[in-house]
Amino acid sequence: VPSNVKTLSALGLLPFLPGIVGTIQFSFITVQLNELLIEATLVYAALILSFLGGCIFGFETLALGAPDNKRLWLSITPTIWALISLSLPNYEALTLALGFFVIYELDRRTTIAKISPIWWLSLRLPLNFLVILALVVIGFHG
Repeated sequence: VPSNVKTLSALGLLPFLPGIVGTIQFSFITVQLNELLIEATLVYAALILSFLGGCIFGFETLALGAPDNKRLWLSITPTIWALISLSLPNYEALTLALGFFVIYELDRRTTIAKISPIWWLSLRLPLNFLVILALVVIGFHG
């Protein structure tokens, strides 16, 4: 994985920290601020899920030959999934975590089709794991 991609990707995990802090509900942070931290993190997760679908779409359109119609259509599902997830009170984090499981499968399929960079899955696996872990923690706030 190129070092600049690793760096930017690692920095992309930082916005998940406020949601985890909000979940812990420190006594010196108001309930309203805790909820705001969680909600902002969930919106960020939805944006990232949508972005990853856009990556799949981009890989597909840049592939040699005609784009695979099935993968092309599947590439838009993370955006729809993210939108639906944000509209499910009390289940946003869980459904977003499931969306990150699904996007990893799409990532895997683009790798098998040899249309994503050879390092793509090496980047996506640890990032997806950490994002899903953060969303599971956030999902248990209460």
